[in-house]
Amino acid sequence: MLPDKIRLRQLWCHTSGTPISYDSCMSQKKLAQLGVPIGTATHRLRKLLLFSLACELDLNHCHRCRQKIESPDDLGIDHKEPWLDVSVERFWDLGNVAFSHKLCNSRARRSAIGRKSGPSPLRKVGSPGTAWCDRCNEFVPTTGFNRNSSKWNGLQSFCKPCARFEQAGRKSKRRLLVSGFGEGGI
Repeated sequence: MLPDKIRLRQLWCHTSGTPISYDSCMSQKKLAQLGVPIGTATHRLRKLLLFSLACELDLNHCHRCRQKIESPDDLGIDHKEPWLDVSVERFWDLGNVAFSHKLCNSRARRSAIGRKSGPSPLRKVGSPGTAWCDRCNEFVPTTGFNRNSSKWNGLQSFCKPCARFEQAGRKSKRRLLVSGFGEGGI
């Protein structure tokens, strides 16, 4: 039996009838009311507040293209001068920070690392409902791919069978390295 102090603090989930912590209960309640996790809602609120203040102070212009930033979804924060491998002070210098369009910011980042903005000339686009597998070297139905939101088409580079094969190869190589064989081992 739990001591009275602990028993009083314990809450019961109204749906499953199981005991839960106060924090968990509050998180569930906030999620139910907001429709999104509290962290996501807080981030969106901060972004709306920042955009509102930028508009009020007439700072809602992109420092790269000089065009007006029209919505909070387009708002990005950018360093005017690169700080990485240069100076940590540049990162924290508020004079080196400005608002920009997210798209302008990502284009600048791509060009800084030597990639062109816009579509890659290496993209292979097939008939609708298919995608190129870099291992098979052929078009495969899109249902045969796992998702990857960072890729231009939202799909992995390898189809599912090829991805399994690649993963098995990496696991066996890791086992060899751990056991001492391979890469200069015994």
